[in-house]
Amino acid sequence: MYGGLSMKFQQLKHFKALAEIRHYAKTAKYLCISQSYLSTSILNLEKEIGFSLFDRNNRNVVLNRNGTIFLEFVNRLLELLDEGIEYVREMNENYSYVNIGILPEVSSLLGPKFFSSIDLNHENERIKVNVKKISKYSKDLFQDLKNFKLDIIFTTKDNINFDKKILDYSSACPSNPRETLNNIVLVPVLKQKFVLLVSKNHELSRYESIRISQALNYPFIKYTDNTSLDDYVQSLFEITNNRIYDVSYTVDTYELAAGLAASGLGIAIVPDLPYLDYIDAHKINISYPVYSRTIYMAIIKNDHINPQTKKVYNEVFKYAKKNNLISKNFKYKLHL
Repeated sequence: MYGGLSMKFQQLKHFKALAEIRHYAKTAKYLCISQSYLSTSILNLEKEIGFSLFDRNNRNVVLNRNGTIFLEFVNRLLELLDEGIEYVREMNENYSYVNIGILPEVSSLLGPKFFSSIDLNHENERIKVNVKKISKYSKDLFQDLKNFKLDIIFTTKDNINFDKKILDYSSACPSNPRETLNNIVLVPVLKQKFVLLVSKNHELSRYESIRISQALNYPFIKYTDNTSLDDYVQSLFEITNNRIYDVSYTVDTYELAAGLAASGLGIAIVPDLPYLDYIDAHKINISYPVYSRTIYMAIIKNDHINPQTKKVYNEVFKYAKKNNLISKNFKYKLHL
């Protein structure tokens, strides 16, 4: 960044207008300012930047090489500013929607059936739940939540390094919760089971249940590093002090892992979803370790949450409490 730069957006708008109209008097009239004020504004801008932007001929002006290049960046900056203003305006004028982010392998669990089971009506208005982002990286979802691009996320917190304070109510005592991301509240809403998937003619297909150690001698289909699925599988093996020794393929999604496993191109640990009923493969329960994955609802606790987001949070919270996913003594609630 240019040291000591203190230019104003007003100066940039003056520059853009003069660059397009190419005449001081006409530009001043267009901007509803005096010609002397416009001239001073442009001169101050050039002084702050440190180079001239125009070739001047009496009152007519033409962009020089510096000005032509600079105009491209000014246009992008002003467009981005207008876009930001419009976005914030729409956000404040229309609160009927709640933007959520979600992991792909969780989306089928938290689909229409889940949201239809909770009351999404607020002051005679139906709240619209907008799935704005689906990401295989939990870290990305937390980042967008922190930057207010998402209102609520449904994700795991495997291998997330929180830098400040977090309130995790999955098992902690409500009066003394674990504290590790500032102003973020996590509420467990679902437990997700994983299974081992093999082709129907695989040696392991004779089993209905298996210890994970019994599968170590076979080629595995691995998930891309640092994805939520990879975090879970790595945790599963760490419990038994084992690791995957032979990798046949590395994939991004559980659908691709399931398809490859069904084709006999390796074995895969996949979430036990209805999707598997349509795969021509053999599903094996993992008897040890018994390790399900917790899916959390995460929300930032602050004074600027819109009523619709609070409503969705509180309804999902009631769902989690009704299904014994959180402590019955936990009384944390965002009051409308």
